[in-house]
Amino acid sequence: MTRVPSPPDMAAVVSKLSDISRRGEKIANGRLPWPSRLNFYQDSVWSKDLDSLSGTAIGASLNPETLHCLRLQELRNLFSISYHSEQKLIVGLGGVREQYLNTPIADYLDVFIEEERRHSFWFKSFCDRYCHGMLADELPQFSDSSNSRTTRLLFLSMAFLVESVLDIYNRRLARDMSLHPIVRRINHLHSVEEARHMSFDRSALLNCVADLESQLGTHEAELELARIADILSKIPEQLQQGFCSPELYAAAGVDDPEEASRQAIQDGPTAEIHAMALASSRKFLSSVGLLPEVLV
Repeated sequence: MTRVPSPPDMAAVVSKLSDISRRGEKIANGRLPWPSRLNFYQDSVWSKDLDSLSGTAIGASLNPETLHCLRLQELRNLFSISYHSEQKLIVGLGGVREQYLNTPIADYLDVFIEEERRHSFWFKSFCDRYCHGMLADELPQFSDSSNSRTTRLLFLSMAFLVESVLDIYNRRLARDMSLHPIVRRINHLHSVEEARHMSFDRSALLNCVADLESQLGTHEAELELARIADILSKIPEQLQQGFCSPELYAAAGVDDPEEASRQAIQDGPTAEIHAMALASSRKFLSSVGLLPEVLV
């Protein structure tokens, strides 16, 4: 029994996504109203319910000044993770595009890549303007050199998981009316375009699994999917560690950044936030054999 008996028509999918992209292009390409400076003690930039140290002993001990600094660094960390993921996406999408040369799918991937470049500009510009640059890249690579046949499948799956987590932060920050408009604007624009990208990822993944089954047969495909699922099962933990990185707490001036990271991972809200963000994505990936049925 095949896992994907009727994969989506990718030509129809990209036709719809391309139309939506064209309609929103003028807004997305509009000039952002960058303020000349931000006062992070007056201008809120991070939603309190996303504080990674909330509910921890270290979080409760922070003075107001350090807490303000931490919230700026939380946003800096989100934008840094987003930027680094976009860079990996651009490289990987170039490889995917080569497999669809001279097709409408390649044309849409040109749009997709251009949108990722635009997002990268937003994230880097914010960090360069207001945060003295981005934090270091701690994300895993969106590829695996051990088997070229499944490189596209693994890349799209990893991207899908990362985008699922980023999306819940984008949506929460975009609708928090207490935040500075530039923060809401960047998060809103990103969430709108990423919704299209995740739609493409989902359809492309279904086609990739169907292709794998066609090439290898059901039994061999299941073995290959299990290998990929083992790699992907580690991504949620790596993402949580990235969102609770010691570098984040060191940048905010928190004493003992390593202990702050440990407390955030163990007692803070990040695990619950990520579990909620990944719930539907995990269900989808599990249904096609790309994640274990139970992921701890």
